[in-house]
Amino acid sequence: MDNQGVFLEIIPQEKLVFTDSYSEGWKPAADPFMTAIILFEEDGAGTHYTAVARHRSQEAAKSHEDMGFFDGWGTVADQLEAYAQTLAK
Repeated sequence: MDNQGVFLEIIPQEKLVFTDSYSEGWKPAADPFMTAIILFEEDGAGTHYTAVARHRSQEAAKSHEDMGFFDGWGTVADQLEAYAQTLAK
């Protein structure tokens, strides 16, 4: 899926917010899909990773789920954890 979205908020090492509701130059997207919020929180023993997807409708959320959203984002989280483990050594 091509994503021509934009970042709405970037707080280094804490938060990323991006959406496909707009494209470059803040042009509204013809068929926006979602806004994602990625949070990173240090807890002393590691980093908690939280991913939130907000959809424009229940139908868009269902479509995202049908495309494999949970498995796909879960795989990304597992890969991120495996990579982070290599950095800790």
